[in-house]
Amino acid sequence: MARPRKTLKAFEKNNSDWVETLKDGYSKGKSNAWARVQLGIKHDLWYCWLKREEKFSEVIKECNDLARIYFEDQGKGIMNGEIKQGNASVLFFMMKNRFPEYSEKYELKGSKDNPLKIEMNLSNESTDKLELLLDRIEKTKTS
Repeated sequence: MARPRKTLKAFEKNNSDWVETLKDGYSKGKSNAWARVQLGIKHDLWYCWLKREEKFSEVIKECNDLARIYFEDQGKGIMNGEIKQGNASVLFFMMKNRFPEYSEKYELKGSKDNPLKIEMNLSNESTDKLELLLDRIEKTKTS
């Protein structure tokens, strides 16, 4: 017989302060890995709750925003000279790896069964721009 499914509601009975604990940690730059350890939950349950438990998903989104703000504030401190021992290169590396919006490259994937579709309105573009775009598309096909 399979074990009963773990629910957030049952978890909260023994861990009523979990939201505050996570918000406090993330506001100091902690990560999802730290949160899983703090909560004592495994990867599979984490991802299951992200999909299934709306409250959990919203808390984690908010917490990730808190971590992002922490690192952005660190960057501002380094930039303004308020943080003397900071390393901007390390901070940038951390930001682009933890927060996709800071990445220099976005990868789009499609498959044979589910091709990637991109819709663009090019009616107002010049012929030169359109030719340049077609040239770039052709180059990506061959690389």
